[in-house]
Amino acid sequence: MKVVALLVPGGKARHLEGDVLSVNEREMRILGRVAEELHRTAPVLVSLLTVFNRLVAGEEMPKRRPLGRMRRRLSAAVLTWGFVSTWGLMTIGMITVALILSHTSHGA
Repeated sequence: MKVVALLVPGGKARHLEGDVLSVNEREMRILGRVAEELHRTAPVLVSLLTVFNRLVAGEEMPKRRPLGRMRRRLSAAVLTWGFVSTWGLMTIGMITVALILSHTSHGA
């Protein structure tokens, strides 16, 4: 495990163990300003995030499952079905409007 400095409001840093994320000095200043602004404008959100971070501090990130072939096929089928349905409804709507307009223009 590597030690990571966590910036908290007030310019203080807390050291945690975990994977290292490269952040240069400029990015640290920006993150510090964001943290201070968040602390100033949304203290309830900050307290909720603090509680959440304490609850999950010792847990590992869940493993991401790669999308299976079935999911890709399913999403492609859903997209295709959605496209065909939309195209069909638009075509029917345009034909209906054209018939109504042609019928009403003959009667005028």
